[in-house]
Amino acid sequence: PFVLSILFSVFGLSLVVAAKDVDVSKSTVQYTITDNRLLYCYQTLSPDFVIPGFDIPAGDIRAGSYTLYAPTTKCLDLGFGVYTGYLLGTQLNTRVYAVTTPSALAICARGIIENCAVVQTNPADTVTAISQVTDRCYETYPRADIALLPPQDQFQILAGGVSCLSLGKTLLVGYLANSRQRVPVYSASESVAIRLCETGAVNPCSFVSNDAAQKARILVSEFFNPTLNRYFRTADPSETAYLRATPAAGENSTGDNFFGYSVATNGARGVCRFYGSVSPGPNSHFFTLDPQECAALRAAEATTPATQKRWNYEGVSFYALAPETGGACPPLAPNKVYRAYNRGNETGKDSNHRFTANQSTYESMIANGWKGEGVVMCVP
Repeated sequence: PFVLSILFSVFGLSLVVAAKDVDVSKSTVQYTITDNRLLYCYQTLSPDFVIPGFDIPAGDIRAGSYTLYAPTTKCLDLGFGVYTGYLLGTQLNTRVYAVTTPSALAICARGIIENCAVVQTNPADTVTAISQVTDRCYETYPRADIALLPPQDQFQILAGGVSCLSLGKTLLVGYLANSRQRVPVYSASESVAIRLCETGAVNPCSFVSNDAAQKARILVSEFFNPTLNRYFRTADPSETAYLRATPAAGENSTGDNFFGYSVATNGARGVCRFYGSVSPGPNSHFFTLDPQECAALRAAEATTPATQKRWNYEGVSFYALAPETGGACPPLAPNKVYRAYNRGNETGKDSNHRFTANQSTYESMIANGWKGEGVVMCVP
């Protein structure tokens, strides 16, 4: 035990930390602690915290390598503007900040940060990059990575802090894949947004816009498993991102995607999603907008033992409008979604249905022996 009374000062701020008969190296009090050599700031950290490759011994505190502040002092108050993640082993309690984006990336590379991503950026370290060719806009793009932008897109580079929304790019697609920090990608064109999602350039990929009609839309992606000869669709952005990032799962994106509604808007109703099982099957998914068909399958599930083939209800996947008499679609949702069936009940195979908004694709499935079941829903 010793008596410690030291005046600490950093970034023009000062605080007296006094400890009487307390060994700082074994303190249980949590402080805001700055690393004055590496320019990092740890919020709510105990000075006795030690992990391999990182420690704060009392001697370093006395020598001025670290400065202790009251826990009410925030790293942002001290000029640390870039948040990287949580210090490993602190049960997601100790947040870590840095002064600049490069220093934040450096601490991520040290491997002592959980959930490490540069989620706040210093505008001086970033640019807003607008493609003059492909109608896309990157926001908070790392200034150091400008040379990595596709040269054929002829990007216009603006100072960091300029909003893509203010430049007329209202459709947020998602975040640039494989970037060292989260880079939002915007577009004013749905076709460009879809292409970015399909190619995997943006991940996770979803569509958000300031326009109310755009906000209600959600991408319904299609995948094909060649081993199982099975088509599958999902409107879940996280499920889509996982399948795109995990080729070993065997699901390959077909690019035959369409939009549904994410909420019950404009008279849209829920599309029920069902799944069989790997065994006894059917190892497939099924979707229906028809409330009677949905109710009948749910009733059959309730009375069919799990050891027998049945469809299991998984909830509402997305929303769509019902087709009008004759299969026509209303102006609010003009795109027809067709359903084809592989005749699994006749062949003894797992039943599989393919849903597509492409009439030529639907007709080719029929030509290959699938049963055409017509227009089953209408989407925007």
